[in-house]
Amino acid sequence: MKKVSIMRVVVMMLACASIGFTDAPEADAGILFQDDFESGSLGLPNWEHNKHGIVVDDPFEADKAIKFTQGQSGGDLYSRKFDISAGTTYTFSFDYLGKDSAGYGFAGLYWGAPGTYGAPENWLAWPSGPVNLINDNSWHHYSIDFTSADTSGVTTGIGVKFEDFYNGQHAHFDNVLVTTQGFVSSAAAVPEPSSFALLGLGVTGLFSYRRRQRRQAT
Repeated sequence: MKKVSIMRVVVMMLACASIGFTDAPEADAGILFQDDFESGSLGLPNWEHNKHGIVVDDPFEADKAIKFTQGQSGGDLYSRKFDISAGTTYTFSFDYLGKDSAGYGFAGLYWGAPGTYGAPENWLAWPSGPVNLINDNSWHHYSIDFTSADTSGVTTGIGVKFEDFYNGQHAHFDNVLVTTQGFVSSAAAVPEPSSFALLGLGVTGLFSYRRRQRRQAT
């Protein structure tokens, strides 16, 4: 019988087992915008306009978030723009931390010139707003569905924006994400149970073969 190296057998078994793996696509087409602020940047490519936003250490967790150095009405931090489709529902989600009653964060959509006061906009969330942002010194996650009806029928050049209306230093945001409704991020390639079983049987057979070979040699 021709001798086969252990490495070659293992490679062949892995190649066979890989048939049962599910490949993840290179990019998630359902994501229109996302930023977790770990890059430390509030400029392009993600943010078109920034007045008083800064990236800071999360007050409670070991990562980054944003807050504002002073209050600003009409919008403070504006994202890059993206396009939507009429008749499709999208989800705008983010985490919000209002440190106390002075934290008066706003989050919404815009489709005018970034940084322009009074430009076309639709604020979707603020304390006591359509979506109530809670100020209790803890993080809360919000998911808001919207369609082109919420942007006055405009489907091109849509963005998200944030501000701290009354005071700086109190409203924090993190993990901003805009996707198609119901979007689930594709997971990394995960082997099916049958693939694990196949690989396990192959390894067991390999070691049995090696034991027989050693016994024959003695």
